[in-house]
Amino acid sequence: GGGGTRAVTTTTLIYSLIKNRQFVEAIEIIRALSGKINPIAALSLVGYCCYHLKDFFGAANAYESLCSVSSEPDLHRYRKYQAQCLIQLGYIKGAYELCQLIPLQYQSSLGSLYVAMLRSGKWPRGVLVPKHLENEPEYIYLKAIERFESGDFKAARTISSIVESKRLALDIRYLEAVSNYAMKNYTRGLECMDCSRTARRESLLSEISTVSAASVPEDDDDSGTESKFLRLKMLNLKGAIYYQTGEVSGFKEAVESLRKFDDNKSPVLHHNLALLTVETDAWEALRRWASVADRLPYPALSNMVILCLQNMEYHLAQEVITKYSSAWGLVVRDLREMLEAIVLSYLDPQRGAKVLESKSIQLLSELKAGPKTSVRGPTRDLAIKFKFIPTMMAHSRIFWEKKEFSKIESLFQRSAHFCSGDRVWRINLAHVFYMQDRHRAAARMYREALEEEHEWSGIMRANLCVSYLMSGERRKAEGIIEDLLFGVKEGKVKGEANGQKLKVLFLVLGTMYCLKKHYLFGLYLISCAHENLNEGIDSDTWHYIKCCLLSFIQFGLKTIGDGEKVNIRGLRPALNLVYKLLAAILEDVESLGPESVIITEALFLREAFGAFSKAVDDISGSQTSRLVIESES
Repeated sequence: GGGGTRAVTTTTLIYSLIKNRQFVEAIEIIRALSGKINPIAALSLVGYCCYHLKDFFGAANAYESLCSVSSEPDLHRYRKYQAQCLIQLGYIKGAYELCQLIPLQYQSSLGSLYVAMLRSGKWPRGVLVPKHLENEPEYIYLKAIERFESGDFKAARTISSIVESKRLALDIRYLEAVSNYAMKNYTRGLECMDCSRTARRESLLSEISTVSAASVPEDDDDSGTESKFLRLKMLNLKGAIYYQTGEVSGFKEAVESLRKFDDNKSPVLHHNLALLTVETDAWEALRRWASVADRLPYPALSNMVILCLQNMEYHLAQEVITKYSSAWGLVVRDLREMLEAIVLSYLDPQRGAKVLESKSIQLLSELKAGPKTSVRGPTRDLAIKFKFIPTMMAHSRIFWEKKEFSKIESLFQRSAHFCSGDRVWRINLAHVFYMQDRHRAAARMYREALEEEHEWSGIMRANLCVSYLMSGERRKAEGIIEDLLFGVKEGKVKGEANGQKLKVLFLVLGTMYCLKKHYLFGLYLISCAHENLNEGIDSDTWHYIKCCLLSFIQFGLKTIGDGEKVNIRGLRPALNLVYKLLAAILEDVESLGPESVIITEALFLREAFGAFSKAVDDISGSQTSRLVIESES
């Protein structure tokens, strides 16, 4: 009776230690009781504990010993566990040979092991993949990963969506989400991650129903490490989606979730915290990225260099590359070489141009050497988007700063066969046409790009409107403007970023209409930029407005000199707009003080327009209310 009680107590203690993941202590007790407990049970438990301690060599020895003293139906199970340990040790050939020893009726249970061998990249040469694997969830999932890595994101998403496996639930959700992210289908990507979680596998004790049935858990469940890693990746992906869509609050929430889940340890967390501060404190962002540069070379180091370039700190960008030379070598090769060439193009434009030209020719040759059957394809699209076009843009910038637009156009024309379907390529070619006053061609390219664009760009629409005006298509330009004004009145245009875009658009177009002598509509657009959107005035904004007002005075004086009363009376509506505009500007800049250049010039213009208005009323004999000029204190 007593012996039986001690046996029950010992068994309970061992299982309690295993349940609490105290594997070292469990092994010590099992070995201390050697000869007093069933040797098969002891070896099974030792193998199990060693596996969870990642002592795969010890686990493999334990299961090999079990195979030598066991028979079916247990023998095939121990061989399977031993093969799993050999896979973890990287000995794929030995694992495959063990699986081949398992009888045919049990081969269907080996799908995950065969898939693990395939994923290792060490599948025995000349050996065909077993036919029964084709319907295994792990094998189908592996095929989805292969399609994703080849750049065929749509196929990866489709294949992963048909996989039904509780064990792969998190993997499938992540692959579907990241495939949607790669395809810029951000809403669907978030839906994939926000769906209800699949129940986890049974607890440890329910898996080990008897001592002889002790099993090795699948890799994804090993102490929850890989599961946690997947959850971290999903949190990071969610943050990336919010960042790409400009949802700052969602991005902050994702970063905070990552902070709680990972306890401030992840370099990805510190990288994303830097992204939160990059707009307001660039130096703090650089400091954070520098703190994780050795652990997360990409994208921390590449972002440091890009941030330096954006802030025109070209020598600092070179210092980053030099200081972190070892980690810099781990950044994606194409991005690394492109950034090095861009930095060089600023520090030594002549050498930089040669490097970028050589790189462009090399990438173009690779595109030409691709499959002849189709101009486009997922892999080629990636090469165009992430390799060739950024390199060509960097090369074009050197010519842009020299105003050598014809050379830029020749760069675009030689890549038209491969890149004409890319939106970024078309937009930049439109800019080149615009700068060469080829407005019909520019309008066509801008219009095509805008038809595809989800979020419009202020400068693109401004350039499109100017191109319409310059090519005699005034009605089309006014149609775009009226749609935008309707959006403002209906409250459809919201947010600081969209307000700034409209301000740029209205200022550019207002100036353009004034230069073409359409002052009433032009001044109305400029008033929209300043008053309707409640935007503060700065020196750049004032420059546009001042040019238009001076042009209007010059036009008005010429009109008065011609002596046509009808034309002179037609100046009155525009003069009323000028009065309101100058009054709003002076109120806006009042806090700048009397020494402000804007205030001085605005007061001068107000006096000039007062005299101008009086002359208009006197000559035209108009009885309409005159422009009231208040005396300054």
